[in-house]
Amino acid sequence: MAVIGASSSEISIAVARQLNLERIPQDVVSVCSASCEPGKFKKTAEGQHTCCYECINCTENNYTNNTDMDQCLSCDTKREWSLEGSFGCTHKTLEFFSWQDGFAVVLLALVALGIILVLLVGALFLHHHQTPVVKAAGGPLSQLILLSLVGSFVGAVFFVGHPSSLQCKVRQVLFGLSFTLCVSCILVKSLKILLAFQLKPDLKDILRRLYQPYAIICLCVALQVLTCTLWLVLQSPREKATVFATTVLAECDEGSYVAFGVMLGYIAVLALVCFACAFKGRKLPQKFNDARFITFSMLIYLMSWVIFVPVYVTTSGKYLPAVEMVVILIFNYAVLSCHFFPKCYVILFKKEHNTKNAFMKNVYEYSRKGISDSSAVSETSVSQTEGKCTSHPYSISSPSFFMSPPPIEPTASQNSWSISQNIDTATQCTAVDHGVFVTGQLTRPYHLRRCMSL
Repeated sequence: MAVIGASSSEISIAVARQLNLERIPQDVVSVCSASCEPGKFKKTAEGQHTCCYECINCTENNYTNNTDMDQCLSCDTKREWSLEGSFGCTHKTLEFFSWQDGFAVVLLALVALGIILVLLVGALFLHHHQTPVVKAAGGPLSQLILLSLVGSFVGAVFFVGHPSSLQCKVRQVLFGLSFTLCVSCILVKSLKILLAFQLKPDLKDILRRLYQPYAIICLCVALQVLTCTLWLVLQSPREKATVFATTVLAECDEGSYVAFGVMLGYIAVLALVCFACAFKGRKLPQKFNDARFITFSMLIYLMSWVIFVPVYVTTSGKYLPAVEMVVILIFNYAVLSCHFFPKCYVILFKKEHNTKNAFMKNVYEYSRKGISDSSAVSETSVSQTEGKCTSHPYSISSPSFFMSPPPIEPTASQNSWSISQNIDTATQCTAVDHGVFVTGQLTRPYHLRRCMSL
């Protein structure tokens, strides 16, 4: 016979001595179920005693941090998560397009480079503001375009970093207004080219009176300001946190996607008008021809946004702001490359082409080529009806747009040339020549002359 008990049990030792028995020490666990470790909870089996239970793993986003717990504790799913059978919660990773991201560093470097280039080009244009190249590029309008590019580059910076409600508002409004100002200035340049060289004479006389460059720019920008104001007042962009299983994505909610679409659509309409106007004037004299550059830059802009819209709609995640940022950079560099870099090259390395004589020679050669190709001069006819005469448009181009000089005289000035075309006597004659309106008294056998000015 043996007494079973702990080796240090006094009862076992006493009983063994009284009975003169051999003591056999042994550890015995007299429980029905083992203790449940952290990460598990007790579940009593049906039909069994309460001391008999099962240990069940806690499900995802639940945990136990002690032994023999009757139930699991829940994690804060907005900020924490846990795997099955966990004994604690893990904080979710906060994701956004951060400053340390490699892609963000590259884009920010391009932004910084763009701002430096804009400032250098602006300084160069200011220093040479009296030269024909700068005047042909639009003069003060060029400075407005450069200013809008600076605003666009600065707006791109707000797409990087942890978004806040203020940042979400500023980045879209600054982007929209900067793009609108830039495209509006380019639109004015396109209309100027169209009015000077391409429109029909009767329509041109009306439109030239309505052509007010800065009024057009102010009107275009004011409409965009109205759109952005309504957007901010009614349903403005704001910060939003999108919760995933193990991460939290901090991003901007655009508020009203209708307003966002209207803003983008309005800029696209302006760009389409620019493209249409510039496309018609793509064959003008080279030194005055911004039309081809405008056409190319607007084509790049429209193509980039055609690609952007489906990508923006179908993409999600922390790199979504980078998509819009890339489109902004593409447009900005397209404008710089098409509108300014060729002019800078002429100013710096082709100074002999940046003179009034070089420009006049270019226009003269273009006009001679046009006359030779179309035989416009030899076939020009003048019709006289009710005391008015109108000549068919000559193939001569001029950088000055609308002039109303005194009565036409047969003597040519220093910057003028004549067309060997006799015009019959007319009391009042309006001669229309691709962008120049000349009204005056004609007497036989005067020749039609064209005065040029830069």
